[in-house]
Amino acid sequence: MTKRPKVHPVLRLPPALPGQYEAWVKLLELRQKKIEAEESDPMNYGYEPPSWKLADALFGMPWMETEETTDNRLQTTDRKTQGQRIRDELGIRRPWSILLIMGANRSSKSQYAARTVMKLIRWKSGARAWCFHENERNSIDYQQLYVHHYFPPEWKVKAVKTHKAFMSFSRQNGFPDRNFVLPNDSSCNFRTYEQDIRKSEGGECDIVWCDELVPVDLVNVLKSRIATRAGWMVITFTPVEGYSGTVKKFLDGARMIRDATAYLLPAGGGEMDLARALGVSVEHAAELKAWAEKRGEPVDVWSVPEKLEEIIEKGHGAREPFERVPRIAQCVEEGEGVLWFHGRDNPYGNPAQLVELYRKSGPDKVKERCYGVALKAMEARFPKFREDVHVIEPAAVPKEGTVYFFMDPAGSRNPFMKWFLRTREKTYLYREWPGSYGIPGAPVYEAGPGPGPWAVPDGKHPDGARGPAQKPFGFGLLRLKMEIARLEEWADWLQDVKDQENSKPRKPVADWKIENGAREKPFRRFIDSRAASSPRVENDRPVTLQEDMLRIGLDFELTPGFSINEGVMRINDALDYDPARAMDWMNSPRFYISRECQNTVFSYLTWTGEDGNKGACKDPIDLDCYYWLADLEYMDPKGQWVTSGRAAY
Repeated sequence: MTKRPKVHPVLRLPPALPGQYEAWVKLLELRQKKIEAEESDPMNYGYEPPSWKLADALFGMPWMETEETTDNRLQTTDRKTQGQRIRDELGIRRPWSILLIMGANRSSKSQYAARTVMKLIRWKSGARAWCFHENERNSIDYQQLYVHHYFPPEWKVKAVKTHKAFMSFSRQNGFPDRNFVLPNDSSCNFRTYEQDIRKSEGGECDIVWCDELVPVDLVNVLKSRIATRAGWMVITFTPVEGYSGTVKKFLDGARMIRDATAYLLPAGGGEMDLARALGVSVEHAAELKAWAEKRGEPVDVWSVPEKLEEIIEKGHGAREPFERVPRIAQCVEEGEGVLWFHGRDNPYGNPAQLVELYRKSGPDKVKERCYGVALKAMEARFPKFREDVHVIEPAAVPKEGTVYFFMDPAGSRNPFMKWFLRTREKTYLYREWPGSYGIPGAPVYEAGPGPGPWAVPDGKHPDGARGPAQKPFGFGLLRLKMEIARLEEWADWLQDVKDQENSKPRKPVADWKIENGAREKPFRRFIDSRAASSPRVENDRPVTLQEDMLRIGLDFELTPGFSINEGVMRINDALDYDPARAMDWMNSPRFYISRECQNTVFSYLTWTGEDGNKGACKDPIDLDCYYWLADLEYMDPKGQWVTSGRAAY
């Protein structure tokens, strides 16, 4: 063998064993053939990181939904497709149609998108693909070049021109007229964000690829373009520009499904773990380094990407002294998600060099360039809040404690109400209104079952936009009282249901009293002091909302003096815990939120306060501020005060 073996990031050189020179040479020849096949036909023979298969499964790409596999780990006879098995492991009900891939430098996000576009239009006859970039030059240099990379070898030799197909490409000018047509009548068209957005109206697509800084308005337009064909949209983004409007649209309120240990981000002043950051053991890293130095070659073969199983399986081991970085998140909008490609995912990107380049640049730069994390220009006000810690299942809320009720009457929108349960050590928010459940007499959101979200992600407003649940239901005070009685299951409400079923005369709602019996009895009720104490003139005398409530049988106290900054400080104190230590009685938050309170969870993940009093997420936060500023206590049922009990709901 005359040629010196190539250094390859995945196909490592076989070890030379004494007395087996011929066998070693055959292995080298086989390795060389694999490298040549990969270079000439990357679609069929190229290396695909586990993160690519994960993205395909999240999308439900057809090649992931045809072959059935048996889950041997569960020893089950149920046969599932690869995509179904992976989504089941992640708790995702159905495939996503839109995926934002947040990628570190050289993490292969653009290569994945180009391969997926090309694979789909070759897989499906008559398919249509649109690829968007910032300008024409970038489209040619990146998108068009990457897509052409996945052409089969015979299409790269010369231009293909038939009665159906037209494929011609040059490195300098890309594809003529910025498009090509395959022999199966599928086509791909390259566009830019500089074009009039109205030119994207009309037409249908099977797949859309938007690279880098795609405007949020264009994303909304393109959603309708893929809807009629049940297509897909992949957005690839390197967070150099930070928290763009489009990133905000997808990430605000998103639920983290999986995260990962960031071995380049030690907590508490520790040291980086470079070996594990690159996916290898310390011993193997030393072995590779010694091998490379002996041969006088660079150490560019360190990275061994995580196995797919390591990404999709949720670990429950002891916490390590490193920060956590995101991997997979479910967006607020159904069918949309976010996937992070880390630098170590792509061994061809020379992650060792990437680490060396940014390891001394500070944690923010490491998060951006090595883990693909976009840093917010305006941080949410609750940095310690984490869904996997502070959000609990409804069944985990204690059955007994002291219940406190808070209400913000609002004005031009629906009121917002909350029920808190106080135990000796903790507080639990177990219900909000409106919530993600049916409300008699209220409109039903298209996604059901309730009136929809209180606030929704918005690329233009830091605190989101008003959701459908804020639009007034037209409920008067008696109707609101009926809702409170329904949720707390007053005896008078239960009797009213029976009277309606038997066509009997109904007792006036104003005469309903919680003292007649109820499943839940709040110890005290509070109402926003600003709205409830503002007088209006009625019959020549001032009247307040607090007095109106008392007349219909709801006794409210006024909330304490309000300071948003002090309230936020109190909430953060209740959320506080040490993430570097194991969770136990001494190291745990004092405030938990039921998963059913989705509007509150979204607010904690989104609210910055930058939109002021008109912020879409402000009302849920205000009520929590009121609660913590009131310094409410647990009332021992064996003491002077009788606590309010609460059964499971």
